[in-house]
Amino acid sequence: FAQPAPEAGCTYKLSKKDVVVKWTAFKTPKKVAVSGTFSDITLKDRSGPSIAEISQGTNFAINSLKVVTGDPARDMKIGKFFFGMISNSKISGTVRKVTQTDSEVEFSMNGVSQKLMLDNKWEGDKLVATGTLDVLHFKMDKALASLTEACKALHEGKTWPDVGVELTA
Repeated sequence: FAQPAPEAGCTYKLSKKDVVVKWTAFKTPKKVAVSGTFSDITLKDRSGPSIAEISQGTNFAINSLKVVTGDPARDMKIGKFFFGMISNSKISGTVRKVTQTDSEVEFSMNGVSQKLMLDNKWEGDKLVATGTLDVLHFKMDKALASLTEACKALHEGKTWPDVGVELTA
């Protein structure tokens, strides 16, 4: 799908109610997917002549303890044994660049910042950017080990460090 062409005189708006941050982690040696979102995302509302223009430069902050997977017991474990080990429990970031085909997003977590290239897909007036991050690049090895131990039986002793990321705006 292509980025919609801006209409003359049209103004696009971006607000936190329009933003979804989805993650997909993997468990077990067979790499079974577990997905979730965050219910507490902060960003400043923006408006402008195109989706790319209002997305680029957007700063966001995520309260990583506000995990939503559809299973409250799982949410509690992920919050306590993984995200609870992030310094200040925040994931922050900045959308650095948005083009027709990709977005560059800088993620900061646990005192480490890393730029990731995400693949863009345009769905009408929505941008869906997807990619993968490695939690070990954010010094999350102890948190990963903690979650693996807390969920040892359910994860069959294996929790993977790569996490799929999907940002929708």
